[in-house]
Amino acid sequence: MGDKEVLLSASTGANMAQIVNENSISLGKIFEFIKPWGNGMQVGNKVVWTRCRGIPLQCWTDDCFQKIVHPIGTIVEVDEATKGWGE
Repeated sequence: MGDKEVLLSASTGANMAQIVNENSISLGKIFEFIKPWGNGMQVGNKVVWTRCRGIPLQCWTDDCFQKIVHPIGTIVEVDEATKGWGE
């Protein structure tokens, strides 16, 4: 899966192909296309928004945020409100 793809799954015992077929009009308004999972598909990178609470203001630096995020990924961007301490 790439950055703009999602994995849809059905509840245990449900038929995903049937669910997609019965809801094709609604799903077509949300997704450009839907294709069944295949063994050749791979998971790509995902961009997520992370909210960190309780960090002292003196630690609101790019270096500190990078250290916090390092175990799970890398920072793409720090939003302007955070850079300006919420001003």
